[in-house]
Parts: sequence; C-alpha cells; structure tokens
Amino acid sequence: MRYAPRAGLALTPHLHAVREIFDAHNAVIYCPEPRAAGWDLEFSEWAGRDSEERRAAHRKLVRAAPPEAPNFAAYDPFVVEKAQQNRTLTIRDLVALEPAAAGPHRRLWDALDARQEDEVRVLVCRGPRLLAWFGMVRETPFSKGEVRAFHTLVEPLRERLLAEHATRAGRLEQSLIDAVLELVAEPCFVFGAGARIEFANAAALEMLERAEQRACLEALRDAVVRGRRHADFTLTSLAERGCPGYTLAVQTRRNEARASAVGRACRAWNITGVRAAVLERLAAGGSNKEIAVALGTTEVSVERHVTALFRASKTRSRAELLSRLFDLAAPGLART
Repeated sequence: MRYAPRAGLALTPHLHAVREIFDAHNAVIYCPEPRAAGWDLEFSEWAGRDSEERRAAHRKLVRAAPPEAPNFAAYDPFVVEKAQQNRTLTIRDLVALEPAAAGPHRRLWDALDARQEDEVRVLVCRGPRLLAWFGMVRETPFSKGEVRAFHTLVEPLRERLLAEHATRAGRLEQSLIDAVLELVAEPCFVFGAGARIEFANAAALEMLERAEQRACLEALRDAVVRGRRHADFTLTSLAERGCPGYTLAVQTRRNEARASAVGRACRAWNITGVRAAVLERLAAGGSNKEIAVALGTTEVSVERHVTALFRASKTRSRAELLSRLFDLAAPGLART
C-alpha cells in the first residue's frame, strides 16, 4: 500500500473557499516529510490572515523537530493512533482525548502568534499513515454543527490525496508492488527518502497498529537511515532505475540473531539476571505489561529495570536502546 502524497496539490483556491465558508482566519493543509538530517514539509498550503508569515514560522518549527522522536502538536506522523485517524477534532476534543496535547499546541500557536484562536483539524490518513493535516483556526470557538460540516470535506480530500499520489506513483507500479508484497507472509516494508514508509503489506500494517511495536519500528527506521543491519529484518537496497533510494525490509524472525544481540549487549554492558531477561523481551518488541506478565513481576519493577538498561547502555529511549543493541550484534553496512 503506497502512502504519502507529493507536492503540487494546488489546493490553495479550495482553502480560500473553506476559510470564507467557516469565517476562519486561516485554512491549512500540510504534510511533514522526514529528511536525512531531520524534518521538513512535503507540502504546505495556507490561506487567510498572515498566511505567508505563519507558513514560514510553521516550517521553521517543523525543521526543528527532533528526528528520533517527532511530535507535531500531539501526533506521530509515522504512525497515527486509531483515535485520531480521519477524526475531526477541536482543541477541546483533542485535549480530552490526549491531555498531553495542551502543551505542544500552546507552544505551536505561540510561535505562530495565534494564542487566542480555536482550531478544528483532521489527520487525513490511510490506515495509520498520515496523508495530510487539514484544519482551520479562528478566534471564536467552532460549534458542533460547524465541526460536522467540516467533516464532510474529509473523505473527498482523502480521495483527492490518494488519487494524486497514485497518479504520481504510477498505477501499474503501485499495483505490482502491492501484489508482490502481499505474497510475503511476514511484515514487509518499502522505505523511501528519510526512511518514510512508502509501501507495506497487510502484516506490516497490522504491526504499525500495535503500540508495543513502536520502539522496534523506530529502531528499524534508524537502521535504514544509517545503512546498518537489523536483527529481525533483512534490508535490501532497491537502487535500480525507477526506484531510487528505496529500501526493502522483510522480517525474518531470526531469533538466533536477536539472542546473539542480547548476549553481546549483556557482556558489553555488564547486565545479568532479571535485567537480561527484560532486555531480551524488549528486543522482541514486548511492552512493559507483556514483560511483567512473562516474568511474573509488576510493571513498576519492569520500568525500573528498563531505566537501569538506559543507564547501562547510555541511551534515553527504547528506540535508541534497540538501535545500539543491533549495532552490537551486526556492526557495519547492511545493504545487500
């Protein structure tokens, strides 16, 4: 399944119409794009008051986002959670759904000089993959009726984004790659520039939906970006004409490779006992809850062990820990 649309959507006239219908200050559509050194915008179209200034300020914020843990005002552009996929939400709705969203939104709108404005927005998605952020802002709160009316625009826009994307990718190319990937039973991804997921089979899409697999997926992306091996995926560079910069990642489930990685890490970081068992289950993609059940202990105890593993490995996140773990198991370039 191909994901992201490309630039050149030419939606600005439609944004002006939307802004006028809802008496909004700004109507906006954009999509963040991963780059080798961080983030940028694949496309960004604004209509309304101070649109050029706000677009420039917004792009500056996106470019400053940390590449290892992107969060653009309470959503992950790589894997949008189900509760936010294609749902039209106001600020009030979003904060009720995700209380932690209040801080990022406040910082965002302060930077855009839009402190007193209300917002309604939708993350237009295909499955868990973001196609575009689409929304509008104004000083007066949006009513429930206006939110419902705005939501009627989502499906036509989604179809437009998917159609534009399919046209650019080439329908034959897309159909062929989709068909080939579905022949693979194990999770299979095709990564493009900046380790963006361009294609994925059904098993991989299911993996994207599972929150406990997030750290493993981030470690896989890191391996793709850095050209290194991964204990559970075979990475193949697709550098032939017509697919420049693509990387095929197929899960091999080589438990022996993962066991080797854990063994080397335990020796290098002086890890023994229960902590080694926690590391092994982290490498397999287990959540704290799953690890606690498997080891017959509590989630609080697992959290303490995970924190100790961060200290021992000199890392700050699960993704960073797993990346360093796999580096110990298979250093060097991985492209085959």
